[in-house]
Amino acid sequence: MAICLVCNGMSQIDYICQTCHIRTVDFGKIMDYEDSYKPYEEIEVAKVANGIEYDREEQLCPHYMICPSCSSSFVYQVKEQ
Repeated sequence: MAICLVCNGMSQIDYICQTCHIRTVDFGKIMDYEDSYKPYEEIEVAKVANGIEYDREEQLCPHYMICPSCSSSFVYQVKEQ
């Protein structure tokens, strides 16, 4: 089973906002925002119902990113190791 290095504190996402060229902030994996019990659910189970195609098969961890300047938000998929 692969792990997300960002979720486990071994790496960070360095992504620049395409609109205002400011470094975006990682707010964690998107599954944690679905309901109050999702942070405690097995990641592989949460990936089945998160609405993102192929993240489980391709071992991707979807993170919720926001630009602190313009408030743009998007999903950034981290390749699990």
